Amino acid sequence: MARKKGKQDAAKAPPHPQKNASPLLVAVALAVAGVAAFVARARSPSADDALAALSAALASDSGGWAADVAPRQLLTGLAGRSFCDFDVVNASALDAAALERYRRTRTPVLLRGAASRWKAGRRWRKETLREAYAGRATQYGAGSDIVFAGGGVTNHATLRSLLDRVDAATAALANDSTSVLADDVFAFDVSALDAIPELRGDFSTPKLLQKAFPKKLLGGAHWQLLSLGPSRAGLPMHAHGETWLGVVHGAKRWFCYELGDGPPRDVSAALHPLASARAWYGAVYAQARHLPKTCLQRAGDVFYLPPGWKHATLNVGETVAVGGQLGYGAAERFEFSKRALAADPRDVEALHGAGIAAAHLAFEGRPELFRESVAYLSRAAEERPLQPEVNIILGEVLAGAGDTAAAARAVERCRDAYRAAAARPPLAGAPSPTALAAVHLKFGRFFLGAAMWDRALAPLGDAIALRPDYAEAFKDRAHAHEKLGDRRASTADLERAFAIAPDDAAIPPLLCASSNGRSPACASLPDGGRSLAP
Repeated sequence: MARKKGKQDAAKAPPHPQKNASPLLVAVALAVAGVAAFVARARSPSADDALAALSAALASDSGGWAADVAPRQLLTGLAGRSFCDFDVVNASALDAAALERYRRTRTPVLLRGAASRWKAGRRWRKETLREAYAGRATQYGAGSDIVFAGGGVTNHATLRSLLDRVDAATAALANDSTSVLADDVFAFDVSALDAIPELRGDFSTPKLLQKAFPKKLLGGAHWQLLSLGPSRAGLPMHAHGETWLGVVHGAKRWFCYELGDGPPRDVSAALHPLASARAWYGAVYAQARHLPKTCLQRAGDVFYLPPGWKHATLNVGETVAVGGQLGYGAAERFEFSKRALAADPRDVEALHGAGIAAAHLAFEGRPELFRESVAYLSRAAEERPLQPEVNIILGEVLAGAGDTAAAARAVERCRDAYRAAAARPPLAGAPSPTALAAVHLKFGRFFLGAAMWDRALAPLGDAIALRPDYAEAFKDRAHAHEKLGDRRASTADLERAFAIAPDDAAIPPLLCASSNGRSPACASLPDGGRSLAP
């Protein structure tokens, strides 16, 4: 279970004298506070000293990747000699049988030094990557965008432009440690290693994990991923399949709740569902009633996370990491989610997981689970009307079963909830325009996927209004216009997308076809776009 802070933690804060107290009472109170503070320091000097030493160590740049401007702010709740609530095992002292016990008991573990011999440690300097792979494709987004898009994101970029955004976020934090610019610049990219295959030779799956994460997996999904972002960027609370991640440069904090556990409901309810990892960290650690297990992973370490654990992550300093993730099997996810719901019937993540899993099983030959899927997802939507993924997946399940009218209503209810929320005082951790625009893009993409071309226009227009430089929204709206027969509007949107993102290789063929070969974008195509012109 997660750790609970007791009375001893609460006693660390000295009492504040009342405003109208007499000078004598004030003096007595301050004296008592001073004695209490001295006793607390005398009782655990090593803990404070250890955190101070850790903060100093994390203040140094690594491989050209910048340290955090005030790392001590990101270390709340860390304790012990290893700064990890899970077992920390020297990778060279662990055998495969011992690791299998962690897998069998579904227990996270930090493998110290398992990535320390990777070539990436010396080759993945920031400027080296920028110069060597500047024009290669990658993608990035807000943490909520990544989590609520099933691991995909809605911003395409070159590696050079992504690193430029990381630099800008770091500069903003240097001027103001409360800057939120880093919230929108996070890469958790399962396609980057295909776009930059040269990087694959610089790391390898740790030997201890190669049986669990084979290069070729029969009967299941297996992704290799690149994680890259500025300090204080990360992913908010979510769950997925079995995962390992090795940090090359920087450091990463993990916040984990085991099956059936989670943060206090009132804390979650007060936070916007799209709140960043940084906002989540601040809200959860601002109260001391029920905290997650936590672990600090540093360069050279590999963190192993079993399937089903809810977790959030937060970069401490600019951080680049690589890892592997297995698909979350529907049967396993259904079992885990139902066990979590037995402990807490209102667990939104478990309702979400049970709904997705039941839908997969229904479409794979168990149609009796369709109603259960709709019921689970509907309950999750009632608990979190502003959680886009739950509502959109509910729409997709209904559409897949042939009830397109109910599917459209499910997504429109979420759109209505966002409109109503705009007229109320904002929840804590309110999303940036960039993160909010990504939600409206997802609404639009739902309607595009359901061939409701006219209904896609409004949410895509909302995305563009929030973020006028949103090339993906212009591309999607162009597609809707084309399907509706408005070639002129389609061409105009594609021209705007090309002006914003000239490095996006997907745009020139679309624009050349839409403009009958008259667009300057055709010049970038091998045959000048002649094969695409009608």
